[in-house]
Amino acid sequence: MNNYDLLIQRLDAFTRKYYLNQLVRGALIFLSCIIIYILLISVGEYFFYFPAWVKLSIVALLFGAGIAALAALVVRPLFKISRLGKIISHEQAANIIGLHFPEVSDKLLNVLQLKQNQNSAEGRELIEASINQKAAQIAVVPFTQAVDLGKNKKYLPYLLVPAAIIAVILIALPSLFKDASDRLMKPGQNFAPPAPFAFHVTNQNMRVPLYGDYTIEAEVKGDKLPDKVYVEVGDEQLEMLRINKNKYAYTFNHVADNIDFRLAAGEVSSDRFIISVIGKPMLEACK
Repeated sequence: MNNYDLLIQRLDAFTRKYYLNQLVRGALIFLSCIIIYILLISVGEYFFYFPAWVKLSIVALLFGAGIAALAALVVRPLFKISRLGKIISHEQAANIIGLHFPEVSDKLLNVLQLKQNQNSAEGRELIEASINQKAAQIAVVPFTQAVDLGKNKKYLPYLLVPAAIIAVILIALPSLFKDASDRLMKPGQNFAPPAPFAFHVTNQNMRVPLYGDYTIEAEVKGDKLPDKVYVEVGDEQLEMLRINKNKYAYTFNHVADNIDFRLAAGEVSSDRFIISVIGKPMLEACK
């Protein structure tokens, strides 16, 4: 194998490393964007409960932009490394190498040009000798060092920082990603945020004798407690008496019919309950 063939092999090795550098950079950028995107939409969905149209837009953007970015940043360089599709020419590779090794730029291009003109020029043997001589002079130059893979380290913070944030969230609040992903996987469905508090009726027996009195007792549990709690019977709202911080009571007097009610405060309401009236037994008159 002559010096020119060795030169071409080294140019091809440079070209592969050139596209490998694009692949490494593209993979880091792609993974960083995916992780940042997942982090932002998961945190946003967990706290803000996106409406269906927003979630549909998020899913469409994820698939559309994600596939396009994957093709441009990862798949394309992979094809180039495998020499599928159009790649840079030896002259273009020589120009790139010349930016890093100016001392060989002219000689490298001159060798390639001499080889192209060899078939149409006279004195082929002299040209061949000149090509081999010039190729031997630049044989010691490490072409592949013109591509520094280490420069891609500057993209690592964009990958590692959001990945570290995700790791912290998984430890401190593991339900965040689970709850958010469950809702995002149903983009056409609206979800209401959970109520800040809930009602718990403590009465065990929802029965009252005819014309008797009945007292509803309830507790309110949650991070934020309401100022007032009402008993809703039909369209009527009856304010309950506050016993202490989270306990309330309300008494129905002289109950004659079953009472269908629920507890409410603001936009939060409980399930419906029924107080059943029990007829008083009739005592037979003594004879």
